[in-house]
Amino acid sequence: MDAVKPWFAPEKSANYVEGMQAYDRTNLGGSEFISGHIFYEEIKRLPYISDYRLTSVFRDPYARLASHIRYMDRYNQSEYETAFDHLGDELKTVVKTIETVDFQRPADLERLFASLPAWGRAAYDNCQTRFLVCDFESVVASPYGDLPDGALDLALERLEALDVIGISEALDTTIERLAVLLDAPSPARAPRSNTASSNRRLDHNDPRIREVMKPLLGLDEPLYARAKALFDQRVSVPA
Repeated sequence: MDAVKPWFAPEKSANYVEGMQAYDRTNLGGSEFISGHIFYEEIKRLPYISDYRLTSVFRDPYARLASHIRYMDRYNQSEYETAFDHLGDELKTVVKTIETVDFQRPADLERLFASLPAWGRAAYDNCQTRFLVCDFESVVASPYGDLPDGALDLALERLEALDVIGISEALDTTIERLAVLLDAPSPARAPRSNTASSNRRLDHNDPRIREVMKPLLGLDEPLYARAKALFDQRVSVPA
């Protein structure tokens, strides 16, 4: 997260580690700060992970789903043409399908969700639960398949085990708690990054849109509710 980068020397930080090979991630133990979108099981396999505090930031599932759709839709804009050319074929297919979707028509969104390839399961279907439960090495909890029985219970168990739970809608408070944990100066306001998105609006608060999204968020909704409750309970960061 950009908000905490000033707390660490660049040579002691490793960001966006999801883009690394698994072997390379095992050699990051000398870093003071490691961040990225990787699955909980992958994190726990890192040989040095016991030396670190685990933090995860959760977001309202409907807002996250709408944001991800709009983030992918940006590649249909002319200023992102070069970036689009560098996407994989499966991603390009999803982007071009999104281009045909009228964000004001629930039926169009329903068609999009029904057409998602395997990659789309990880990105659109209970995404936050999948990060806590799924594993690329698992045959029963693949990020690209159906979630196994008991997935929510396991996600909630792992949620409780996190050292710091953050909430995207309360990012400033999240950063303040991290500052207390690390004895670091708290920024005046947490900077927002990774916000580039489509010019088209997708209203996730529209009841018709939410109804279409809901089947993809059946586990993320209670997970987020529990994350918020824990966030509110943990008024101070434990030493």
